[in-house]
Order: sequence, then C-alpha cells, then structure tokens
Amino acid sequence: MVLDEILPEAQSLSRLDKIRLVQVLAEELERDEKGLIEPGRSYPICSPDRAFSTAAAMMQALDAPRVPGLHADAIQVTPDFDAPLSDDFWSGQS
Repeated sequence: MVLDEILPEAQSLSRLDKIRLVQVLAEELERDEKGLIEPGRSYPICSPDRAFSTAAAMMQALDAPRVPGLHADAIQVTPDFDAPLSDDFWSGQS
C-alpha cells in the first residue's frame, strides 16, 4: 500500500483518531529506530497557537522594505536541481 492510497482515509478521520494514528506511527518509528522515543514518556509538541509576539514579528518583517542584493549568492542551485529524485530518496533509503 502506498501513501496516496491511505492519505484520503487518514484525512477523513476524526481529530482524536488522527492523534491516535500519529501515536501509532511514532511508536512504529520508535521500534524501527531503537530508543529514539522512550515508551511511556510524554513529549512536548511545539505549536504556533497563541504565539502572538512571533506573529507580530513576522508581520513586521513582511512589511519591511526589501533590499535588493541583500543576500546575493547566498544560495547556490546545483545543476541537477530539476532532475527527478530517485526511488531510494522517496523510500527513505538515501
């Protein structure tokens, strides 16, 4: 089964079932990774909910005038940028 087949089903789940699905998948990943997540331990989930000062800072940055050439040559695009990604990439093998 591929993700495209199960994604519509997962999206139609209730909020509680989606949370349970995340928990089941995290436990599955933990078994695969051996010790990445400790069983029975709670972990914080970061959320932008009620991050009003952060939202204000982002709006201020978006409203600021752009400076041409500010970060010139900061990003280098490789020649294979548009090349298709390998199956190993999509399966997590690379």
